[in-house]
Amino acid sequence: MGSEKKPLNPVLGELFYGYWPANTACGGKTTLVVEQVSHHPPITAYRIENLKKGIILTGHSAQKMSFSGGSIIVKQVGHAVLTVLLPSGGSEEYLITLPRLHIDGLWYGSPYIELAETSYIQSSTSYLSMIILKTGTASAGTNGHYTTPLYPSIPPYSASPISGYSFL
Repeated sequence: MGSEKKPLNPVLGELFYGYWPANTACGGKTTLVVEQVSHHPPITAYRIENLKKGIILTGHSAQKMSFSGGSIIVKQVGHAVLTVLLPSGGSEEYLITLPRLHIDGLWYGSPYIELAETSYIQSSTSYLSMIILKTGTASAGTNGHYTTPLYPSIPPYSASPISGYSFL
């Protein structure tokens, strides 16, 4: 913490530009462009790219919030498209849906965020990954965890599950 800045709260059409300079760890310069494309409801479009690494992420995002018990549930509306530029000159694209967020711990003064429910990643090479995110409960002493079956989009549909625990 300690690096909190004013949140992005732009007027319609306002642009925010950012970049991370090139270094040996990340390769080339990474650039960010964010634009407020709707004010009511607030929708933000973004593009992050590192052309030296061949990675481009574009998308849009909006949030709808609700309250449930001592939690805030944030439904993220929108999606992202990750484009990976291949050394052969081609590219692969991945359509990524955004998971819901649960903000808990508000009553105790120790808020934390967990990813929840389901997110999907669909590849341009016909694979589909369904990321099933489960929240943990502080009272039961459990952490959130995930299961990620990977399906070919064409028959035969056989899943290759990957499971683990979240680091959030």
